[in-house]
Amino acid sequence: MAAHGFVAVVGARVLPEQVASQVADVVGFFLSRGWGVGSGGARGADAFALEAVLAAGPAACARSVVFLPGAVGGAPGGALGSFAGRGGSVVPGSGAGRAALLGRSRRLARASAGVVAFLWGPSRGSVFTVREAIRAGKPAAVVVAGGGAALP
Repeated sequence: MAAHGFVAVVGARVLPEQVASQVADVVGFFLSRGWGVGSGGARGADAFALEAVLAAGPAACARSVVFLPGAVGGAPGGALGSFAGRGGSVVPGSGAGRAALLGRSRRLARASAGVVAFLWGPSRGSVFTVREAIRAGKPAAVVVAGGGAALP
């Protein structure tokens, strides 16, 4: 099956480990249909998405992407290094602080075919990413996973 581009799977940095299987299910759904998966490279939901892509193998990595808020300092390590080593695309950002994080989220939302976000607590960055996708005319879905999260 030919790849269609990628769907961003993002969410709260504090998303608990018990929600990782739900993130993996969403990732698996898109990968099984020829889509790649994009994430923002953060901990929590983004890390769970990256782990699911890695578990799916090199073909899944090759059609997936991680957008970073800043420059990549040297060769990436850990899961990100494994992802890049299996053909995954790592897109560095520029700048620092909040502006870099928002820029990363904006680029990810605009480059994706759509966004699925897992909210836990306020999840301000994830809500920003969803809003950017909607502004760009992309479909967006939100999973209110808990932690007092609510739709904005």
